[in-house]
Amino acid sequence: MTQYLLVDFGTTRVKSAIADLETGQISHIDSRPACTIPAVEHENSEIPIKKFQDQFAALCTEYYIERGISFTGIMLSCQMHGFSVLRSNYEPASGYITWKDERSSLSIAGKTSWDLFNQHFGARFRPITGMNPRPGLPVFNLLHMARQGTIPKNAIVVSLSEVLCLVSNDYTDLIHPTMLAGLGIYDIEELEIATDFLQFISDETGCVIRYSSSADETKCGGFWHSPIGKKVPIYVGVGDHQCTVLGAGNIPGETLSINLGTGSQVAAIDFQYALNEQVEKRPYFGESNLTTITHIPAGRALTEYIGFLEDVSRMVGNPGDVFWDLLSKTDVKAALEAELEFDLGIFSSCWRYSSGGGIRNINESKFTLKNYFSGLLGSFCRQYQAVAQCIDPSRALTKCILSGGIPQKLPQIAEILSVQLNREVVRTEAIDEALIGLRTLALVASGRAPDYKQASKFFAFEKK
Repeated sequence: MTQYLLVDFGTTRVKSAIADLETGQISHIDSRPACTIPAVEHENSEIPIKKFQDQFAALCTEYYIERGISFTGIMLSCQMHGFSVLRSNYEPASGYITWKDERSSLSIAGKTSWDLFNQHFGARFRPITGMNPRPGLPVFNLLHMARQGTIPKNAIVVSLSEVLCLVSNDYTDLIHPTMLAGLGIYDIEELEIATDFLQFISDETGCVIRYSSSADETKCGGFWHSPIGKKVPIYVGVGDHQCTVLGAGNIPGETLSINLGTGSQVAAIDFQYALNEQVEKRPYFGESNLTTITHIPAGRALTEYIGFLEDVSRMVGNPGDVFWDLLSKTDVKAALEAELEFDLGIFSSCWRYSSGGGIRNINESKFTLKNYFSGLLGSFCRQYQAVAQCIDPSRALTKCILSGGIPQKLPQIAEILSVQLNREVVRTEAIDEALIGLRTLALVASGRAPDYKQASKFFAFEKK
């Protein structure tokens, strides 16, 4: 029996399980709240990194000691687009700056760091990174901090994966390309750090920034030290989006992944890069890439519109916890025929953001709670019709695979999307896509499979 601990550090939940690599069995599944992302204040959103490390260490100890499971490896997937700054001795010089942070949009000496960077690089950022520039990307926030003088002149920048690998001070200075890309510093064509970006920050601020070296999923990123003195390897953490795409059973060149969670992403593996400025390119596993559109409003936006109803309900003395249930009971036909149109673009870094959210086509006697839910659900799903057209205008991908927490909360989404997209849409029945993806990568890391494609064929999907 070869047992690995699987840990997915998501935005709202930390999910974990034990995988037996001999049988494929996944057991001891657990889910607990993630470190709470604080409300954005003056565009800042930051968490002490010790909170993440303490939670990770406690989780490992719980499985190893309290549950008595002698796991021999740890696989990690992590939320992306956040970072921490370390001093040259690896002591923290900042907290974990979350993906919600957009401090680069604040002015210093009459100019924002976001503008300064983009004025220098112009349209070069997208060809280098494969991504469209957004104020919340770590490289822009890093420039802002360097201009403020709040980071050391010689600094190390790490992702959440590396923060966790530092838990026992046995860090190996390695990072997976999926996490490196999330920092906004990865050259997607050269497969290395974009040194021009680092030189620009140095020229502007005098700060010399260092990142970890890129390494694949077979490499060890650090070690967890058990209470009985055993050192357990922690393999380099991977991006949670890519891990979910893998665990959902997507097939290169055949399926379109629609992952719906706090945010959402649509992606295809090794699919011809569409000539559309909205479509991005991200590293995947092995030599594969994702064609994708990310930052599509999802759970975060739905929560805002549902939250308004909850607030009204509580103000008049009623419980406010019924509205998600009502949304889940919204009729498919009503959602497809809804007249109300909701703009879900409520945060500046989201896909197709304009000036904030809104509701259109409000007509007399028709602005009812029932129509509110129908319009909200119909508008939410129509986003993916537009996204699919951007990524796959020729409709070469005939099957869509739904993953993430939202399709579990709102199961009728699959039927609505199948009509709107005019494609087969299936909701994955895996116990958890990220955990399945980590089990697949554990087979590669342990040498049982040569690559993710072969590892994906080892075991059948466990059902919920």
